[in-house]
Amino acid sequence: MEKPIRFNEISWDISTKGISQKVFSEGNTTIRLVRFNDEFIEEHWCTKSHLGYILKGELRLSFSDRMETYNEGDALMLTSGKKHKIIMMKGKSVELILFEEN
Repeated sequence: MEKPIRFNEISWDISTKGISQKVFSEGNTTIRLVRFNDEFIEEHWCTKSHLGYILKGELRLSFSDRMETYNEGDALMLTSGKKHKIIMMKGKSVELILFEEN
């Protein structure tokens, strides 16, 4: 693809409490602009791989052995099979871009 992905032309999907996202998919790649707020509760561990960049706010990820905090300007790289879960703190929100292989 040799054209810009214009997220301002994609509608927000708000199908889950505490999360809104704009999704672009082509082939086996998905790029998501995602906003989580403190109403989001991740009930199950995720084991998918993710590459991401924090645009605004703070993201806390729980791993089986530790907790990590990502702030505006940080990137994240989660490998497939590594269990992780988003933990949103009261009054906090985050906006990030995620790059994922389907």
